[in-house]
Amino acid sequence: MNRFKTIWHSSAVALLCLFSIFFASCDRDDDFDRQLTLVQKANKFVLDYSELYYLWNDKVDYNKSYITATDPFALFEGLVYRDLDQWSYLTDDAEALFGSYEGVETTYGYSLTVINFSQLKEYAAVVNFIYPGSPAEKAGLKRGDIIYLMDGAPITESNYMNLYYSSSMVVETATYDQENRKLVQTGNTYEMSAVKMDLDPVNAYKIIEVDNHKIGYICYTDYLISSHAKMNQVCDGFKSAGVTDVVLDLRYNLGGAANSASYISSLFAPKSAVINGEVFLKEMWNTALTNYWISKGVSLSQSFEESAVGHNLDLKRIYILTTASTASASEATIVGLKPYMEVITIGEKSHGKYCAAVLLQPLDGKGQIIPEIANWAMSLVAYKYANKDGFTDFTGGLDPVHEVENDIFSSIPFGDTSEPCLAKAIELITGKAPSGTVQVKSSYSPEFDSSCSIFKSATERLNGARGGMVKFGNIR
Repeated sequence: MNRFKTIWHSSAVALLCLFSIFFASCDRDDDFDRQLTLVQKANKFVLDYSELYYLWNDKVDYNKSYITATDPFALFEGLVYRDLDQWSYLTDDAEALFGSYEGVETTYGYSLTVINFSQLKEYAAVVNFIYPGSPAEKAGLKRGDIIYLMDGAPITESNYMNLYYSSSMVVETATYDQENRKLVQTGNTYEMSAVKMDLDPVNAYKIIEVDNHKIGYICYTDYLISSHAKMNQVCDGFKSAGVTDVVLDLRYNLGGAANSASYISSLFAPKSAVINGEVFLKEMWNTALTNYWISKGVSLSQSFEESAVGHNLDLKRIYILTTASTASASEATIVGLKPYMEVITIGEKSHGKYCAAVLLQPLDGKGQIIPEIANWAMSLVAYKYANKDGFTDFTGGLDPVHEVENDIFSSIPFGDTSEPCLAKAIELITGKAPSGTVQVKSSYSPEFDSSCSIFKSATERLNGARGGMVKFGNIR
């Protein structure tokens, strides 16, 4: 496993060059380093790497002492420009973090939105989706279920991470009475034990035939390199079946590997753009690193992946389903494709993550992991991205072309034509809405509550939590 990794949460560029610049700027005195305490070594890692890689390093005071600082996490927070950056974070569990970016985790196998019912002063976790073959699926949980109790106890700000990190649990579900705005326990219980498993981000796919139209639907939940083979197979199947329109469901996709973003986009882009290696995204690093890349002749752009040509669908337009959980690599897909084809977004405004991070662990002067602090790692925002036309800085998210409310309590399976967002895509493609389309009830108003302390705690973990980032909403 590479110890420097780029993710969307990051991006992949010139790994060896990055190592070289680090060695040049952070040459260490081994005898002196041996005298440092573990906390001081962790502090030095935080301070050195932040000053070198951080996108907004011109807005941060690095005149701090790694010798006298007593808490690496507090030191890190003092080096992060939170006015613009809600994504960078520090962890002392690098093994779990790196595993999550490989798509292999010890997990219950579900994605959750934790809801704050502010009027009730209660918390609950809504199941966004279940990974096939997971403990959650085997226990009987399904999309739209509301987890209300864990081992008989209510969900609170102090225990919610047990939904991901406990080794086993029994959960109980409830329903939400929208008319009376209250939770009603169902009495149903589900027992689960976490297992280590591959999390397949190609969660659902199918071909929908309406009149003379063949529509390919894909629910893609995480940009992982390991998913490329499966996506190739899906696209090959679409080509063989004569699919001419594609609906890409990114409503619960918070991002992933940068080269996955360029590869997955290359499956749908016009074939000529892929063959010619056209610019997919441009990178804007901090001033020092930008000058360094230029001096070394390193390209500051990412191109479409020619290796995807054999599976490319050569589309003129694509329909992408979005919510506030559509972030990072998902938004890069939308932004990067727009100069080359019609991108029709359906759903809700996206998250607004217009930058990428590097995933870092502490190295010594010889490029080896420092063993005493090998469990420390940082996901650090390192550059902004822009598309071929220079579009970037969409801090408030990307507005959908067609706004359709996403019902977080929906139990409709992915790919079901009665689901409102997919139904809208089918209507746009065929000229008529599918029969039986479900209408979203509007007696509740879900929204992300960034002031909630448990939201902030989860944001620091990004996808480090099992099954994907814990997302938080607020029911008023």
